[in-house]
Amino acid sequence: MITSDSINNNPIQQQPRRDRTKYIIEKKQDETIYKHNGDVDGCDFKIRRNTNCKIYVLDYSSGMFIDDCINCIIITGPCSGSIFMRTSKNCTLSTISRQLRFRDCENIKVYTHCPTDPAVESSFNIFFAPFNVFYPHLKEHFIKAGFNKDEENHINTPYDFTQDKILGNGAKHFDKMNKDDFKIEYINDGDDPVEEMYDGYIQKEKWVKDANPILNGKESQKENKGIIDNNKNDKKIKREKTELYDPEDYINNRNPSCCAFC
Repeated sequence: MITSDSINNNPIQQQPRRDRTKYIIEKKQDETIYKHNGDVDGCDFKIRRNTNCKIYVLDYSSGMFIDDCINCIIITGPCSGSIFMRTSKNCTLSTISRQLRFRDCENIKVYTHCPTDPAVESSFNIFFAPFNVFYPHLKEHFIKAGFNKDEENHINTPYDFTQDKILGNGAKHFDKMNKDDFKIEYINDGDDPVEEMYDGYIQKEKWVKDANPILNGKESQKENKGIIDNNKNDKKIKREKTELYDPEDYINNRNPSCCAFC
C-alpha cells in the first residue's frame, strides 16, 4: 500500500540536467571547431551566429538548427530528424538528414543525402550535390540515425515554397551544383580509421560523368514527373536529329516547360 510516508522515504530520482552549452556552437569567428564521436550522441544541436568558421560535428543528432552563419563550412554526421538552415549566406553544408529545409538563405552549396524532398523558401542560389564526406564512425552513425543505404536521395526534387516575384533579380532559387565543384572530403578525427560508408554510396563516378546535369525540382511531384518526361523527350529528339541545326531555333521551338528554369 502506497502512503505519504513511503513516498517521502523513497523520493523520485531526478536525472541530471544536460549541459546545453555542449550542444551549441555560437558566436565564433575565424575558428575551426570540432564535435567528436559521442559529444552529441543523438541529441538536438544548434549552430548559430558564426562567421568565417569551419565546423565539424562528427556525430549523429536528432535535429539541428543552423542560423545566421556567414562564410562557414559546416560538416555534420547523420541527423535522424530535420536540419533547418535559416538566414545564412555564402556557406557550404555537408550533411545526411531525414528532412532538409532552407529559409532566407543565399549562396549555399549543399552536399547531402536526404530521402525526402528538400524544402527551399525565400532563398536563392542553393546548389545541391550528393553527400561527399568520409570520417571515422560514419557507418555507425548512419545506422544509429535510422538510415538505410538503399533509400533514394531526393536532391533532384527540391520543393520550392516561394514565388519568383518575391525574390526578383532573376536569381535561381536552387540548382544542381556544377560537377567541377564536387569533391570528396576525408576527415581524420583521432586514431580511428576514416570510413567509406558503403561502396558506391556517394556515386562520384556517376556525378562526374553526367555531361548535362538537369535539376527537376518543382512545386509538386506531379510537376516533377512532367518535367522529367519532357527532359527525356528532348534528349530523344537530340539523338534522332542527324542534320545540323541552329541551337537558337531548337530552343525557341521546344516545350517551354522542359526544365525547371527555362
